[in-house]
Amino acid sequence: MEFVLPEGIESVQVTLTDGDFELIDFATLENLVIILPSLSGVYDLICTTPDGREFGAEIYF
Repeated sequence: MEFVLPEGIESVQVTLTDGDFELIDFATLENLVIILPSLSGVYDLICTTPDGREFGAEIYF
């Protein structure tokens, strides 16, 4: 999964969960890619900036 960070944001905490599975990782300007295991189904994605703003979505794999 690759991220594009808005201007002024140097990193985000990425949380991906479906209730049984949870992955927490970070995307930074130096490493915008998070390697995921093989997934199937619907997952909640929450990206949290260092100042506490949260952005969420549902992702279908």
